[in-house]
Formats: sequence, C-alpha cells, structure tokens
Amino acid sequence: MNLPDEDSAFHYLAKLVNQKEGLVGNPLSFNRGRHMVLQTLQGNNYYCLFKREFFMTFGDHFPTFIFHNPNLRGVAESINDEWLEKAIKLDAILLFIHPDAKVYWAYPMMVKKLGLVRKQESANVYNSADYSGQETVINEVTYHVPVKLLKRYDVV
Repeated sequence: MNLPDEDSAFHYLAKLVNQKEGLVGNPLSFNRGRHMVLQTLQGNNYYCLFKREFFMTFGDHFPTFIFHNPNLRGVAESINDEWLEKAIKLDAILLFIHPDAKVYWAYPMMVKKLGLVRKQESANVYNSADYSGQETVINEVTYHVPVKLLKRYDVV
C-alpha cells in the first residue's frame, strides 16, 4: 500500500483504528493537518503522526546510547517536544504511520523518559498560517525513540 500524504495516511489510519476499537466522534487535526487525535470506544486516545521516513542518523546523534544499548542500533522515530507534551496532556498513545501503511505505537512518557533529546543546529523557518507574511524561526527540540522499542499497531 502506498500512502503518499497526510490525508490518505490519516484516512487509512482512522479506518484501521475504527475497525479495531471503534471511534468516538470525528478526528481532530493539529499542526496544520499533519497530526491527528483519535478517541476510541475502548477508551484509548491516539496522537497520530504521519512520518515520511525514519530518523536515519539516530546512531550518529546518540553514540553513547548505542554503545550502552547496541541491540537498539538502527533507525528511530522522532517527535517535536511541543507535540510530545500535547500527547502527554491528552493522555494519548503515539501512533506513527508511514507511507507503506505500517503503524507503530509508543507511550509518550516512555519516549520522554528515554531522554534522547536533540536540538536542531539549523533553524526551521515557518510562515504564518494566516498568510500575513510573518515568519517564525525555530531550532526545534525533538525526542527520539529507537524503532526497535516500538510496537506495531497494524499487526494483529
């Protein structure tokens, strides 16, 4: 399966979660439609992120962690600190969906407690959502979790 963008990925994910757990209400989207929150009939909240690719240079950025945990070598997922805090406040489980339709989950407090934090060296420039021409410059702080610690949601 190929899910080329957030819309198709979130449509697929909402359908998957609804089949497994049933959905309550309509999905809520955040971060200009790049994140979504789902509530289920089973009482779970999910904070969903569409990820085009894994954090491929994980080992390069966290060599000490890899040295002490060689079994976790490889790629990782990442989430901006602002969105991780939002997921924690919503008591939501993180769902990472990829274009190949694979869905991974993690508890946000586990991600935070790992303490694998990185501040971007080069700033990202964002244009205002109201088209005013204003720009915001941010050196994002992101948390990382090795994919080997994640569980698959899309597999029974």
